[in-house]
Amino acid sequence: PNWYASKQANHEVVPTWNYAVVHAYGSIMFRDDEKWLRGVIGKLTRTMELDQPKPWSMGQAPRDYLAAQLGDIVGVELPISHLIGKWKMSQNRIEPDQAGVITGLRQRNGDREIWIADVIDAAKPATDKH
Repeated sequence: PNWYASKQANHEVVPTWNYAVVHAYGSIMFRDDEKWLRGVIGKLTRTMELDQPKPWSMGQAPRDYLAAQLGDIVGVELPISHLIGKWKMSQNRIEPDQAGVITGLRQRNGDREIWIADVIDAAKPATDKH
């Protein structure tokens, strides 16, 4: 609320947060097939380790240790039937409040905060852009 210009005028503000979310719908399946699970974990590991100077691979772990770890994982598959995206990016606020949120987020200087500030700024009608 401290970022809202309207706070100074009437104090009719409360904390609120901006977000973007996607709801995925489908029939969930639990998988206990070790071959399937190894394949999924292998792909996930390669993706997540890709930017490391020395990427870790499943082959670096002892077989019995890896087998025990895989035994503790429940495989979940969700064939997606449809997706619904939602977002709240200060579109319910007046332009001076949006500008305050954009400034406040950019001052935090984190990647996520700057991304949200850019989305709020881009979502404003063209006539409101600065």
